Amino acid sequence: MKGSSFSYKLYHLFIYGVLAIFFFFASFLLLSWYKAGDQVYYIKFYEGVRELSYFEAYAYARGVIGASDPLSIFFLWFGSFLGFSKLTYISFWNCIFLLFIVKVIRIYKVDFFLYPFIFSNFYVLVLLTGAERLKFGVFFMVCSIVFSNWLKGFFFASALVSHFQTISLVPSAFVYSMYNNLVRLFFSGKLSFYLLRYFVFLIFVFLSLIIIFWDALFGKFSDYFKEDFDGYNFINILALLFCSVLVSSNWKRIACSLAPFFFLVFLFGDSRVNILAVLFVFFAFIKEKRLSHPLSIALLVYFSFKSIFLVYNIYIYGHGFV
Repeated sequence: MKGSSFSYKLYHLFIYGVLAIFFFFASFLLLSWYKAGDQVYYIKFYEGVRELSYFEAYAYARGVIGASDPLSIFFLWFGSFLGFSKLTYISFWNCIFLLFIVKVIRIYKVDFFLYPFIFSNFYVLVLLTGAERLKFGVFFMVCSIVFSNWLKGFFFASALVSHFQTISLVPSAFVYSMYNNLVRLFFSGKLSFYLLRYFVFLIFVFLSLIIIFWDALFGKFSDYFKEDFDGYNFINILALLFCSVLVSSNWKRIACSLAPFFFLVFLFGDSRVNILAVLFVFFAFIKEKRLSHPLSIALLVYFSFKSIFLVYNIYIYGHGFV
């Protein structure tokens, strides 16, 4: 039995090693083409902070890449400070990010034939390329799924300070994970200790963020806020809601969980919200073991098809959005 267990672990170590090599070089190739758009400023920042302290780099980030998210700025500065080339360093983090996604889909026993569609998903490729800071936020969210106990809370909080945009995931994640407890509270007046503990933790995290990063958060809100309401912004989130209700094993839970995204689209428009809404829905499908549903597969195929044009634009124009 010990020999069999050792062989099993060795086999999986080999598989992860092969995947790591593939992910690294695929990312390296893709990023070697991505030189225009926002990457102009990210490259400027990465090269400009090599001789700076972290606190100097943090101040520099506001002017160069319009960022004030402390943890993602730290990771970018740290790679430059150590002397790694940006291509190599970001490809390394892309590799780690994708390996953790592999871990999640293995935990939830996703069908193997869906793997190519997951890793060629349009928004996964956006995280690997253009959304350089948001990647760290989503990465820590993924870590909070993989780990348990205090590490779950640690990685969850790390996600929020890696990129403030991940805060928009919190209301939906809270409703989804606490749905049964919330139903009992609103219809029976029963407050569970687990719900109370979760709520107190979120209040503590949010108050800490507001106290420490008020100027940065208010600045982000002002930058992203849309004064002119456009009803067309709701088309994508409505389509996502429609598909989610048909696929989910609990349509009331998924509908209630997606409701906060409608408010966020109203405030900020759909371009800033869609990526997190789509990733949230696909994780819900994975957790509910509904990713093999025909409509879910159709969504996966659609987002993989969109990736073709993204990669084409990166190769031809040097960035994904022309």
